[in-house]
Amino acid sequence: QSHSRRTQLQMTPARPPLPSPEHPFTRFSRLLLTHFGFLSLSGPEHFCPLELNHKFLRSLRALDMRSDRESHKIGIVYVRLGQEDERELFLNESGSAEYERFLFSLGWNVDLKAHRGFLGGLSTDGQTGDTAPYWSNSTTEALFHVATRMPNVATDDGRQIHKKRHIGNDFVQIVWCEHSWDYWPSTIKSNFNHVRIVI
Repeated sequence: QSHSRRTQLQMTPARPPLPSPEHPFTRFSRLLLTHFGFLSLSGPEHFCPLELNHKFLRSLRALDMRSDRESHKIGIVYVRLGQEDERELFLNESGSAEYERFLFSLGWNVDLKAHRGFLGGLSTDGQTGDTAPYWSNSTTEALFHVATRMPNVATDDGRQIHKKRHIGNDFVQIVWCEHSWDYWPSTIKSNFNHVRIVI
């Protein structure tokens, strides 16, 4: 009797295996397909074949180059004491010690030749500089276009168009001003600068 009792205690009834939890990617994919009507019985007439041509392949490559994170380009300009026009500001190749500390506080310096993240239009061949401050998290990337980090180009009028091409097209511009007067927002003329932060 004790032997049968021991045997009964060790036996457990067989039960069906528990379903494995659904992976979030699978759930969201099915939700997306359902939203567009691709999983309904009347779905096949909504499909249309794509032409495999150079235009489609170019569009596909452009889509692959897009980042899955939100990206921002932010321009940074250094103003020395006595500088008042755009040409003088873009000729600066360095700044004060406080300005350099500020640049290092924005993010980490990335080598543009080796950087695989968001470049913000800067080139990897050294024409727009060798390094730039960069910051990122899981949802956002920010690259700073620093005028003093971009090399100057010898021109007849001294204007640095390649620097303005980047900084003038940034929606946000940070101006480090060591002038004794207030910085005039019209110093760098642009239709794209919507936010100017003057320090």
